[in-house]
Amino acid sequence: MYIKKIEQEILSEILYNNKLMDKVADKLKVSDFTIESHQRIYKTILNLYNSNLPITDEFGGKFFQLNTDMHGISDEIENLINDKPKGNIEQKISELHNYKISYDLNNLKVNMMDELFLFGDYYNRTCNDIADDVQNNIYNIITKKEDYRLDNISNIVDIVYDEILDTKNKPIKLLQTLPTGIDSLDKSMGGFGLGELSIIASEASIGKSSLILQTILENINIDNGVLFFSMDMTPQKVVSRLLFLESEIDLFNTDDINKEKLSESKEKLSNAKLFIDDNYIDIYEMKANIRKLALDSNNNIKLVAIDYYQMMKHNPKLDYVANIDKISMELKKLAHQLNIAIVLLYQLDNKLTQRHCKKPILSDLANDGVLEQNADLIMFMHNEDKHKEQEELDKENLAKQNGENYISAFINKPIETVEIKIIKSRNFNGVGTTKIDFHKPLGKFKDTYRFTYGTDKVELEGDFDDIVTKENTEVDISCFFKTEQDITDEIPF
Repeated sequence: MYIKKIEQEILSEILYNNKLMDKVADKLKVSDFTIESHQRIYKTILNLYNSNLPITDEFGGKFFQLNTDMHGISDEIENLINDKPKGNIEQKISELHNYKISYDLNNLKVNMMDELFLFGDYYNRTCNDIADDVQNNIYNIITKKEDYRLDNISNIVDIVYDEILDTKNKPIKLLQTLPTGIDSLDKSMGGFGLGELSIIASEASIGKSSLILQTILENINIDNGVLFFSMDMTPQKVVSRLLFLESEIDLFNTDDINKEKLSESKEKLSNAKLFIDDNYIDIYEMKANIRKLALDSNNNIKLVAIDYYQMMKHNPKLDYVANIDKISMELKKLAHQLNIAIVLLYQLDNKLTQRHCKKPILSDLANDGVLEQNADLIMFMHNEDKHKEQEELDKENLAKQNGENYISAFINKPIETVEIKIIKSRNFNGVGTTKIDFHKPLGKFKDTYRFTYGTDKVELEGDFDDIVTKENTEVDISCFFKTEQDITDEIPF
């Protein structure tokens, strides 16, 4: 049997030249071998290598020490040790991987036929469910991921230890996160976590799309791959907004465009790993498209953004809450499987504008708590100026209907304050409110830091880490922390 010979040659090469393990340990897994005895032999070699113990000519004796059952394997070990190595181990590993993929895909085909044959009330599953399972299994086979695994802490602790050291002398933040591009928001919420589902919710025209576009731009600029499901904007509109953001072009004065800066922005975006899908699709199609892009490591997909939930195709057989539960849970599981950040925009009902207090609350999600349960992070956006503008417009219209004159008290400002309230954060103690400024001419959010010089308050823009080192300043920490109480002692000046 050809594959048996390949496996024997690989093991023989390693036993002859132990230094080869430095090359192949990360490429070759126990499960890559198809023959049980070869799996046992390689597992022992791997244990010796990971324990920094030599793999010598006395391998048979060491195998016996680590495995009391030598039935049918001692002669094979002796043959492997005595076999003359043929060289070119990396090519043989590649051949083994290709065979293993074909072998696993064939098994999947058999299992799939069994499922289709038994399809019906016995399984009580839809064709979409079965197709989704097949896609998931194909992804795992090709990427050599296992559906079920147990991680030993020894394999993880060194990685996490190095990440923690990397945050030394920096503000505390959640490890394994993606930036939003807004410094104060990243410091307060920790960024969008990899392997997590995050929700951005507000009523219409508050800035959800602007915030996610800014996050997308920040990530493609650091070479992260992004897939944007833009069901509310065409791809051309998305690219236009990104060019304006990157170039900081005044949306209200396009006559004076800096062509050199626009050209530089065009060049950067042309090389970005950004994929835009503006099709009206359901959760199954969405998952298939995400997996397809994630399969190619060159895409480096780290962020998936969906604008927005209500624009997705829903299952007509499920009610509103059941659809939210299904979609959010599927997205959460996919984020965990692929170790990517998925950000879902969610539009709140405008009924909240009828309340005296217009700030969103948890019950405005109107989904019986399923989003709160399934999501890892939920943030609300609130712009008081938007509500004041609408209130004054309503008064003006009412006055016109009554034949009266009314002068609006609303002042249209170029910069408006937007509150970002984190109401749930599963893995970061950042629950609370952060205030940022929306610069309307730029269509862009920016940080505003407030300082007290004696009795005078001023507003400055800049990097928080640089600004707080200034002498004789006290930070108005409502921009960063969950209450406005004076906790400036916690900030290292």
